[in-house]
Amino acid sequence: MNWVTIAWPMIAASCVTLAVLHLMIGVRRRERTHLLYATFAVGIACFTLYELQMTQATTVAEFGLLQRWIHMNCLG
Repeated sequence: MNWVTIAWPMIAASCVTLAVLHLMIGVRRRERTHLLYATFAVGIACFTLYELQMTQATTVAEFGLLQRWIHMNCLG
């Protein structure tokens, strides 16, 4: 098992943890900035998981498909 396989899900988990905390704060205080931060943190967690899948892609077609999904789901 590669260190990247361990580090990337840990980064995604920390982003989701921050997203949940800021979501709770944003709902209680009704502040948009916390809600936007939570949205961005979920997007970055999604991005890191797609990147992990891209590092483990075996074909160019699979890599291209994941790259399209990363642009549609996380950046679009």
